[in-house]
Amino acid sequence: MKNEHSERKFKEDEAFVRSQMNYDQVDVPAIPLERSRMSRFFRYLGSPARNPFERFEAVDGGGAVRIVLLPAAAGVALMLVQAGVYLFF
Repeated sequence: MKNEHSERKFKEDEAFVRSQMNYDQVDVPAIPLERSRMSRFFRYLGSPARNPFERFEAVDGGGAVRIVLLPAAAGVALMLVQAGVYLFF
């Protein structure tokens, strides 16, 4: 009994799908050709930037590593200090 119901439902669905496949009209949404200011701003923020310390690397290999890693290390240190203050006080 259940098998007959599912078989009938399958035939109805198949007929519906076939009728939709034979339908020739396609809806194409309007595509904006000009981007909004917000979109352009976020694209600018997400664009890759050149390395400002590249010129130092050519002159001095060790100094460039210090110049590049020092701000990162300072950021990590500040993060740990803030976490310590938050957790212990």
